[in-house]
Amino acid sequence: MPLLVGVEIQSWGTLFLSELCLLALLPVALLRHGRRLLRRDVALLLALGLVYLTCQMVTDVVRASAPADYLRGWSRILVLFSNFLALVLLIRGRPGRIAAFAAGSVVGHSLALVIQAPLAEIGWKFGFAGPVTTAVLLLCALPPVLRSAHSLLTPALLAALGLLSLYLDFRSWALALFMSGAFLLAPALQRRAGFRLRPLSPGRAALVVGLLGLAAFGTLKLYSEAARQDWLGPAAEAKYEAQAALGDLGILLGGRSEGLVSIQAIQDAPFLGHGSWAQGRHYAELEQMLLYQLGFVDRIADPKTDLIPTHSHLLGAWVEAGLGGALFWLGVLVMIANALRRLYAADDPLRPFAIFLLILFVWDILFSPFGAFRRLSNAFILVVMLYGQQLAADGANAVPDRRRRPRGPARPVRVTAPVRWSEAAEPPAAGA
Repeated sequence: MPLLVGVEIQSWGTLFLSELCLLALLPVALLRHGRRLLRRDVALLLALGLVYLTCQMVTDVVRASAPADYLRGWSRILVLFSNFLALVLLIRGRPGRIAAFAAGSVVGHSLALVIQAPLAEIGWKFGFAGPVTTAVLLLCALPPVLRSAHSLLTPALLAALGLLSLYLDFRSWALALFMSGAFLLAPALQRRAGFRLRPLSPGRAALVVGLLGLAAFGTLKLYSEAARQDWLGPAAEAKYEAQAALGDLGILLGGRSEGLVSIQAIQDAPFLGHGSWAQGRHYAELEQMLLYQLGFVDRIADPKTDLIPTHSHLLGAWVEAGLGGALFWLGVLVMIANALRRLYAADDPLRPFAIFLLILFVWDILFSPFGAFRRLSNAFILVVMLYGQQLAADGANAVPDRRRRPRGPARPVRVTAPVRWSEAAEPPAAGA
């Protein structure tokens, strides 16, 4: 199925052949493994999704959204959860199946890239970055020197990929790689010092967040110095100079000015939302005005669309579905934090891969739009998130990768000799 991720079917929206295959397998998976949906973490996620979908439907009815708009809005949520249900029932928390699906995605995405464009025109950003990074992280689960929780080579490998991404002007990808490397480095050093790790407490979690903040700050400063010294090429230098005129905020908002307009749209309708594929020319003009006020004189908002600009899973859901849409993604962020808290102390071969996916997912929820091509990948990351929540310290996996649970040692059988009446004794009389 992941081999078919690049095959699109265009009708009134975009659907992928892999999603149709998962939908076909869903009834069988429900019949065989439907009881897994009663697990607390899965049920909570499904309940949040139901709130999201219900609020989107109510908003569209009240706002009288056009049929073409609300059908696309509802189907986006429904297909996301159809993919999630099928994957969570087919994978069932087994690390081998998670790795197999990820490996199939590497092959499928690579084939799609090669088919859609000549090899020389495929870049790193939105190109081979995803397949190459995924393949490297999966390979880290094979040799003991890399998969060990004591290893310093895996954080170094992530840092090297981060430097490559920074050089090729994929800043968000580099940031996720550097933060993942820092998240792996801290427990590795603690283990080498002889400490026994446990899932992060609130106090230690605050320290780790501070460490990740330092990694993010270091990435920003490294990019600034590289762009200033013209190590990244003239195009990157020109973009940096235009964005750096407003300081660090300009570098962050340079490609995500839509968030400023999204916040204004949320303030105008914080509870109900504006409906699926919400439109409003006022907000498109507001984006252009804000760009000029912030100093981005070379940035021009798209004059051909009246869609309310959003560039975030969280803000986009809040704009379209109201508070219910925001609650879903906020709940996912809380579950990601819990999964990372457990992954910090776990000793699992897929730990580097899961950590990178979840840190990148946090970025996507906050700063990337929720498009059709993210439905399957988001559903898979949600499954990885649930897998991370099941892990305990020292690699004690709550879901063994076996079909049957291992049996304990056989209990000794006590053999009792039958009671015999002696020759001199008489059996008791009936009714005595």
